[in-house]
Amino acid sequence: MPTIALREVKFDDISYMVKWMNDPKVAEYTSHVWGDTTFYTELEYVRNCVDNDDILRIITLDGKPIGNICVSDKHPLHKTAHISIMIGDTVEWGKGYATEAIRQMVDFVFSSDEIDINKMKAGIMAINHGSVKAFERNGFEKEGYEVDELRYKDHYEPAVRLGLNRRGWNYRKEMHR
Repeated sequence: MPTIALREVKFDDISYMVKWMNDPKVAEYTSHVWGDTTFYTELEYVRNCVDNDDILRIITLDGKPIGNICVSDKHPLHKTAHISIMIGDTVEWGKGYATEAIRQMVDFVFSSDEIDINKMKAGIMAINHGSVKAFERNGFEKEGYEVDELRYKDHYEPAVRLGLNRRGWNYRKEMHR
């Protein structure tokens, strides 16, 4: 059985990240402009995550990098944060790896005494059904839609807003014991 794991970003991972972000199939579901990612811009992204105290992890499949996941924009008063994920290796799409990576990150954040987050939020292009399902399988609930929010090819698509709070996570943990 394949093993999905999350680990800190290494310098060598940046080349994978550049490749993923320059893949038009991957970039079309992100807020990223395809084709303009360089090693330097991805290195700056990683540095910014570190500087902002974001939780950026590489998703590995049996040790091989296949994507990344990040908890960012932590609000000190409201105790909210944004969670985003990208499976950059398109060969691995649709196999449940995003669902598992989200589960691991949510468990890490909500079970930590040092990370004071009450709610995680995700914003996803509505036509990215696989990503929406991966979050819903982890207890995230749809909280709203934003019409014409995200550019997709030559038009705009709605964004789905999902959220999961610590209370909901605790409830799910108790139910699955």
